[in-house]
Amino acid sequence: MSGELNRQFKEGLPRRRRPCVECPWRRDVAAGKFGRDRFDALAGTAGGPGCEAGVGAPMFVCHKSREGSDKACAGWLATVGADHLGVRIAVVRGDLDPAALQPGEGWPLLFDSFEEMAAVQAAADGAFCETGTGSGTPMIEAREG
Repeated sequence: MSGELNRQFKEGLPRRRRPCVECPWRRDVAAGKFGRDRFDALAGTAGGPGCEAGVGAPMFVCHKSREGSDKACAGWLATVGADHLGVRIAVVRGDLDPAALQPGEGWPLLFDSFEEMAAVQAAADGAFCETGTGSGTPMIEAREG
C-alpha cells in the first residue's frame, strides 16, 4: 500500500455524510452546472465490476470541500464507491464505514452510474450555469486520493 494512501486515511477517509444540495449525483439537481470536460476528467474516479478504479485513482471530491480539506462526495461513495479499490481498502482498514457505500435513509434519489449521471448532468458545449460559483467555472475536481 502506498505511503500516500496511508497518510490520506490516517484519521479515516474524509467524506461528506450526505449529498449536498448541488450534488451532481442527485437526480433532482438541474443539469448544466458542470461542463462535459469535467466529467470526462472525472471518469477515472468510477470503475465497475471487474474493472475497478485502482488504488491510485483519484477520488470524486465534493465541490463544496474547502481547499486543503478535501472530502469524498457522498453521492459518489454511495453510487460507485465500492468500485474504487482505494475506497475498498479504506473499508477493510476500518477507515470508512461500509454504510457510506449505500444511500442513507431520507436521501434524495441518486443516479445509478457515473455514465448516467455524466450524460444527464454535463453542460452542452462547455456552457456553465453560474449559480453558486459566481465565475461560471466548474468547481468539481478530481483530486488524488
